[in-house]
Amino acid sequence: APGSPAPAAPNLVLAPMPATLKSFDGLDFNNWGAGHPPDTNGDVGPSYYMQGVNTSIGIFDKQTGTRDAAFTFNSFWSGANTTTACDANNQGDIVVLYDVQNDHWIFMDFAWTDIQNGPYYFCYGVSKTGDPLGDYWRYAVRADDAGHPWLPDYPKGGVWPDGLYFSGNMFDCLNSTCSLVIYKEARAYALNLHKMEAGQTLTSNDVQAVDTSSSYFTLMPSNARRSQPPANTPNFFVGEDLTVFKWDVFKFHVDFTTPANTSLTGPTQV
Repeated sequence: APGSPAPAAPNLVLAPMPATLKSFDGLDFNNWGAGHPPDTNGDVGPSYYMQGVNTSIGIFDKQTGTRDAAFTFNSFWSGANTTTACDANNQGDIVVLYDVQNDHWIFMDFAWTDIQNGPYYFCYGVSKTGDPLGDYWRYAVRADDAGHPWLPDYPKGGVWPDGLYFSGNMFDCLNSTCSLVIYKEARAYALNLHKMEAGQTLTSNDVQAVDTSSSYFTLMPSNARRSQPPANTPNFFVGEDLTVFKWDVFKFHVDFTTPANTSLTGPTQV
């Protein structure tokens, strides 16, 4: 405003961007893409880089850039017989994660057969070992429910010592193509990753969802990459506060034994 002092410049340390260590071609559209934009996502482990696009996964040797494997989500789920949309109707919005602490790979996309009415699923592949070229466990997880029958768009994920955390922006689709929507809320999920990495069946206690409101958008769960946080540290979700246009931090504590003890506290504005 006229007469107001100029805002203070941020205290930034300016330095040149580090040089690229490796550069190689990822998955191409003609063979592995079926949507625009590709929503490319990926993560890196000790020996491999895993790339995801809206319909496919590629696994690359991170030293040479050689593509050692590639497959579509529908081919990955073929024969799973989960009787869910994950079996043959994967829709993309891929998330790839490498669990540094336990040496497992996780990738996920969502699926449905009726975009307007659901049901909507998160479809997880979890490597049985640290080798991304080996075998995987498959988990089809319902992302909506009777009280919240909405599409979980733009999912984000993070690995934490006590579980696998995800989020979704929940939209109510008003027509058969979901071109008309009402934004309902940001939703936070916690899954029992220890069971998933052991190939065990998930119970209702092992998949928990906590709801916020339409005031919050795109919650990003924290992802432990190197040194692990102290025991019992909650997962931190950072998201946009649409009422004041600032960033908020939530603390998500999950209790897979006693779900009544699970809580999402906050937010704290930053």
